[in-house]
Amino acid sequence: MTICSFFECGLPVRGASLGLCNGHRLQVQRGKPLKPLKSAITPFERFLNLIPRSSVGDCWNWEGAVNRDGYGLFRYDEASGKAHRASFLFSNGYLPVRPWVVDHICRNRSCVNPGHLRAVTQSENCYNRGLNSNNSSGFPGVIWRKDVSKWRVRIGHGQQAVELGHFEDIKDAIRVCREFRENNHSTWEGLI
Repeated sequence: MTICSFFECGLPVRGASLGLCNGHRLQVQRGKPLKPLKSAITPFERFLNLIPRSSVGDCWNWEGAVNRDGYGLFRYDEASGKAHRASFLFSNGYLPVRPWVVDHICRNRSCVNPGHLRAVTQSENCYNRGLNSNNSSGFPGVIWRKDVSKWRVRIGHGQQAVELGHFEDIKDAIRVCREFRENNHSTWEGLI
């Protein structure tokens, strides 16, 4: 990647642009003398300008652009990404790679407080999301089936699912579900 030839700019050059970044190329095209760009601040400084000033334990709700799922958006390293991933990168110095993802401990998608973020596997992240809206038992993997008037135990992981049966008593259903998870932890990692 070629860097702008203006002294200490550091921004990337795109296309046939006289060896200058877009901002400095526009200055030349408009006949103006080259001078430092006002917006030439680091991605970290831009990030800090888009978080609220609140206490350490609170959620820091992103004040920049937000996608339709409620995640903050932030542009860094010439790529668009989610703001919570940028926060994790700035605070830890790395981004997790597959199968690892950045998880919100607080369950608040717009939060960028690094104390509320952790690296987990995708399956752990899905499990941590909580119960589906159709879950009537309050326990993952156990739902009430009206058509048979019983509690169904079904555990899914990725593309796989295991049907463990139907039970009249919810306590039996939860016990079977728990035992399966405990006995198959190494095979079904992240489901306990």
